[in-house]
Amino acid sequence: MISYNFTLALRSLRERWQLTLMMVCAIAVGIGILITIQTIAYNQAKPPLPGKAERVALVQLDHRDVNASDISELRRRPGLTYKDANNIINGEFTAERQTLAWPSNNILSLNNQEVNPIQSDSVATNRHYFSIFDLEFLFGGHWQEEDDKSGSPVIVLSEQANNQLFGGQNSVGKQLNIDGKSVTVVGVTKTVYESRRYQLGDFFPTNPNSAFVPSSFALNNNLNRWVYMQCHQKDSARGRTFVTQNANELMNSECGFIKLWAELASADDMDIYQQEIDQYVDQQYALGRFQRGEENYVTSLLGVNQYWQNFFKGRDQLRIIAPLFFFICILNAVGLLLAKFTRQTFEISLRRALGASKKVLITQFTIEILLVGMIGGLLGVAISFFGLKFMLWQQLYAVDFEVAAEVIASSFSLDWFMVGQAMLMSLLASVVMGMYPILRTINIAPAPQLKSQ
Repeated sequence: MISYNFTLALRSLRERWQLTLMMVCAIAVGIGILITIQTIAYNQAKPPLPGKAERVALVQLDHRDVNASDISELRRRPGLTYKDANNIINGEFTAERQTLAWPSNNILSLNNQEVNPIQSDSVATNRHYFSIFDLEFLFGGHWQEEDDKSGSPVIVLSEQANNQLFGGQNSVGKQLNIDGKSVTVVGVTKTVYESRRYQLGDFFPTNPNSAFVPSSFALNNNLNRWVYMQCHQKDSARGRTFVTQNANELMNSECGFIKLWAELASADDMDIYQQEIDQYVDQQYALGRFQRGEENYVTSLLGVNQYWQNFFKGRDQLRIIAPLFFFICILNAVGLLLAKFTRQTFEISLRRALGASKKVLITQFTIEILLVGMIGGLLGVAISFFGLKFMLWQQLYAVDFEVAAEVIASSFSLDWFMVGQAMLMSLLASVVMGMYPILRTINIAPAPQLKSQ
């Protein structure tokens, strides 16, 4: 009986192929656009550092004066001052590892005049940065504890920077200049493309960092601080000068510019670590600092990621438009299916008069709409594939192609999970859209229809 109904469904689809084609197209376009937008949202919502994001924490302290405006949003909270970052890094805390980081914009060059200098988005940090953020090395490794303490002239290059400066060869032990200061290469990291670079707290798509140097070396040699300084009122007048000069004064000032991350043994240690940070702030309060009260935040990387997803979601109108467009497509498909079944009223009435039960008719029509849904889903997957390519190109165009396609390509890739979701949604949508036309058609009394013929 199933094979018989399947044959009838195929014949019905072929006989009215124009309506069938329009229904398939309505479902395919709706599914294609919806899955395109949902795939981007799904990929971008994936937390960084899978498996450890729940135990990697961002530390934020509000060192500003009492009269400063309240800041509740994570993205607006000030960075740590040098003295606080240094105290926490060298203090007794539950964290297995702690790292500080701030951005610098530099020129990397060789003494070889045949090799062109390159501009570098660098990170001033410590040796634990590479372990916390799971950076793998192509050559060499990170610098040592003594290098952090003494501010040794060492540098870790990205794979891309190493390719540009040293032609991709093992550059460990070789010399280069960063803003005219001679440094020795100790490692080269493998390229890791992230849809949103989170280590410095901005979560925006950008190219990978080109170089990493000890923060002590960066401050000792006054490498620029490519970051917004959030200062206590007493230091606000000097805040702008700290970007490019007065590094020694900056280290003793109340200006925040550092991101501090901690890796804990388990997520259960997060509350303990928060208490330790609170105790540190209380100690500093007794010394006349942190007069704003308990505005100390320890946020897991999962929480940071969730905050930014909510931030971007509220500004992405396509996430609202796509489901509405899909709903409109389904309504159009319902109208087309109703028109198709209405044209079959006489045939349905005749079959019922000859003894066909409603159950048999429902089975045939359900098979028919499932076939429409399956074909529409497959076409929708194809549309979403090309739609993602278009969205990738559009995103690159929006940033004037300043970001490499590989950096954001992961946000615009279709995986089997989303393919399965597209097919499931297509089949469910076809069943939902078919319920009303099917029930309406099979409940029409056959006698008046046959008499009219």
